[in-house]
Amino acid sequence: MTDIVDRAQPYEEALLAEAHAMHAARMFHEEPRIVNGARLCLDCDEPLSKKRLKAAPEAVRCVDCQKLREKLNGRKR
Repeated sequence: MTDIVDRAQPYEEALLAEAHAMHAARMFHEEPRIVNGARLCLDCDEPLSKKRLKAAPEAVRCVDCQKLREKLNGRKR
């Protein structure tokens, strides 16, 4: 026979996983910097090109800084 703790465990694990996912999303969500109507790269403060914003409207970094960030994080695209 299971007790209340055993029955509650799956719910607790699900809530914990959801909390971790929400924390990770907040931690990695970066707001764009906009100065005088231009969106600036978060790393080098240069304005993002129209071509970059057309290709990736959610971009917060220029192509060069994004490539460097991905390389440093071990991700290849």
